[in-house]
Amino acid sequence: MLALAAISTTAFASPQTTFRPGEFEINAGMWDSAARTAGYKSDGEWNFLGGVSYGITDKWAAQYQYTGLHTDHTNGNMNELNAVYSLHPQVAAFAGWNRIAMKDYPSGMLDNGKATNNIFQMGVVARQPVTDVVDVYAKGALGTEETSMWEAGVNMAVDSNVDLTAGYRYMNTRGNSDRNVSYKGFLAGVSYRFGGGSARPTSLKTWPVSLACFTNASRFTFWAFWISAESLSKRTLFR
Repeated sequence: MLALAAISTTAFASPQTTFRPGEFEINAGMWDSAARTAGYKSDGEWNFLGGVSYGITDKWAAQYQYTGLHTDHTNGNMNELNAVYSLHPQVAAFAGWNRIAMKDYPSGMLDNGKATNNIFQMGVVARQPVTDVVDVYAKGALGTEETSMWEAGVNMAVDSNVDLTAGYRYMNTRGNSDRNVSYKGFLAGVSYRFGGGSARPTSLKTWPVSLACFTNASRFTFWAFWISAESLSKRTLFR
């Protein structure tokens, strides 16, 4: 196995794959989400997204995340509550509950123009350092109600506790028995960590990072996205 160079401040960067007991991370940002379903689409609008994570141990964390789903002509939101487990300094798995509410669609679509899905989901997040302060990440999840979510982007550590993130997100979920609904768009945000004992140094201990581990997680995310997109394309776009 090949070993990569050090992870510095990015070892704790957002989205997190490692944790400190008692540490909080607060994140906030915007997502330009556009909606599409069979025979209908609504252009994107900037939505607020934000959440909080809490490190329970150095392996486990609890996470809450809110995402707005407003577009030019529709409304909605998404609320997630997940348990996150660090598999490796650069890979974490998560599972939990996700409530997706969609409304203000044309009356002939969904269930009188609205739908709410309560979803059990499981996913993985992987990251790869590019420099001491910049890394790239990929995140994917599958859930009930024919739900899939995929995200990829770049993260920059401003200092040991503050990060800037930019990326792209795609989500697809069940609208009714006849159609699915998809949301997609660019996002940007900032995260801040505090607590968890003494202040973190600006340069952290080097982790021996397995290239194979990150590559396999990335392959899972890519192929799961491709399979999901292929299986849902007819249902989402051409019905």
